[in-house]
Amino acid sequence: MLDRLATWLAENVWMLIAVGGGILVSIITSDDHSLKSGTGRILAGLFFAVVFPDPILTFLDRDPVVYGNALAGLLAMTGYAIAKALVSTGPLDWIAAWRGKK
Repeated sequence: MLDRLATWLAENVWMLIAVGGGILVSIITSDDHSLKSGTGRILAGLFFAVVFPDPILTFLDRDPVVYGNALAGLLAMTGYAIAKALVSTGPLDWIAAWRGKK
């Protein structure tokens, strides 16, 4: 079990550095430095960095080996802002923005 974990960590060290750096930048540049905000930024960053790089790269027809780590870091850095924007607005706001009225 630990061998598999060690192998995975060794293979994905640059992704971990990119995601950790993105989360660190997100926390450092935030206005609110509370435990709640920091925890939210870490969880949102990890969620977006783990779940969304592959679908985005597949949609854009890009090579995950080349762009995967950079996109994971970018999503880790902006994950909290994306989640906050989605939660603070509703479907009517999304439709208005899509139509260019907002």
